[in-house]
Amino acid sequence: MPDQNTVLYSADGPVALIAFNRPDALNASNHALRTELSQAMDRAEMDPAIRVVVLTGEGRGFAAGADLTESFTARRGTINEHILKDHARLIDNIVQSDKAYVAALAGATAGVSMAYALACDMIIMAENAFLYSPFAAIGLVPDGGTTWMLVRAFGHQKAFEIVADFARVSAAECLHAGLANQVVPAEDLRRTALERARTIATRAAPLSIKYAKKLLRHAATAGRNEITRLEADFQFVCDLSEDSKEGVRAFLEKRKPVFRGR
Repeated sequence: MPDQNTVLYSADGPVALIAFNRPDALNASNHALRTELSQAMDRAEMDPAIRVVVLTGEGRGFAAGADLTESFTARRGTINEHILKDHARLIDNIVQSDKAYVAALAGATAGVSMAYALACDMIIMAENAFLYSPFAAIGLVPDGGTTWMLVRAFGHQKAFEIVADFARVSAAECLHAGLANQVVPAEDLRRTALERARTIATRAAPLSIKYAKKLLRHAATAGRNEITRLEADFQFVCDLSEDSKEGVRAFLEKRKPVFRGR
């Protein structure tokens, strides 16, 4: 993997940390960042030892959205092609990954960067964190799947206010809405997110996380009967796994299980 500048990657046991690293630009997304983010995601995905990924930003905020100073020639095709090829693809990596993603948000999470954060499976926010949608101020609409996620988190009216009135959504509001899992002092954010990630990685069976994530994603739009059948299918797969047998043995033997993801 080439040396990284705009995205930092590190791993500690079963947890990987991916951090946007353009603090002077509030981690705004440019071509280099998107390229290195794709490489970091692929690195985590291909490493069987990694079970949870923490996604965060260096400096004062998570990320400020697209870098508006980047020339149009740096995009791949028209604006809609750019969104689908450069942003939606990376956001889908989070959604489709078999590994859990935990977002650690401080300061501003704005523009298309909201879609990256909201796509994660858990969100830990610093007390100074907020969501901000500036699209309408520059004659655009939210993208990357942001509107779909905002409506499901806040309902139509609040989502409209966020988009049309540029209303900042505080960490406290996100926690109240069930969007954030935990709010902590800014100085504790990264440590808390890594601790939560490690807890998931060491206590939950990887196959359970993989299939539970698929079920919860699908449950947002599927009916109860469809989900019930899908649960049964995934339960069949999990029940045959070595991890399920190990989990039962560990329970009966009153010890911690050792899961291997198979």
